[in-house]
Amino acid sequence: MKKKNLFNINCISLVSLISIYMLLEYIILRLINLAFMNNVVHIFVSIFAILIMLILIKSGIGNVAVFISVIILFIFGYLVFAFTYRPEHIVEKDGKQMVAYVDSFLDVHIYYYDYINPVVRGSQLKIYENYGSGGYDPFDREEMPVVKQYIYYDEKGKEIKSSYMKN
Repeated sequence: MKKKNLFNINCISLVSLISIYMLLEYIILRLINLAFMNNVVHIFVSIFAILIMLILIKSGIGNVAVFISVIILFIFGYLVFAFTYRPEHIVEKDGKQMVAYVDSFLDVHIYYYDYINPVVRGSQLKIYENYGSGGYDPFDREEMPVVKQYIYYDEKGKEIKSSYMKN
């Protein structure tokens, strides 16, 4: 009986945590044009994973099944992380503190958002920069490479300035 109660508490905790996260991220923050920083999202995902593992362990489905489930969870999590990871940098751009997300899978793209605090950032894209082909993080270099294209956006997401530089 005690094992069943612990299982129910873990399930309720997981559902509650997911509901709180969804409410915060997709309803409240979006209404005021904010979004969580990567570190907050990583904390929530880590807690979700730990609760799922606790639920699997306490459910009594067997040690072998739990072990296989945990291995699959880690492999799947690693693959998702490898293909969706976007480094986050807090930088100064045009005299303003901003959050820069680097997407460098095939080409190097940087997306700049307003920096609010260590927990949240603005959700409206402010500046987009394209550095061409790469697969690297420009902020890890001593000198920033030449920007091939940039686009500046206003508060409503309309393009206000754009440039395309040919090499």
